[in-house]
Amino acid sequence: MPFRMTTKPASEWVTTPEAERLLGIKRDRLKRSFSYPTSEDGFLLEGTHWKRGPFPNSPITWNVPKCIEVLEAKGFTFEEVG
Repeated sequence: MPFRMTTKPASEWVTTPEAERLLGIKRDRLKRSFSYPTSEDGFLLEGTHWKRGPFPNSPITWNVPKCIEVLEAKGFTFEEVG
């Protein structure tokens, strides 16, 4: 079953709730896909697919088009809705 994008983002970089809504993927799934220096499981790279804000408690933002590219390469499918 494909994931459903609800609409195109106004900006490439969006907050986690917005990325979750746009991609149709729960935040836990997104965060499990992180690439940390100590983890070989992640495939979403910091600085390319997601980034931290300037402070330790800043929210993470996501580059939705770049995330779609790598997720599709991993076998996810998306269809635009609405």
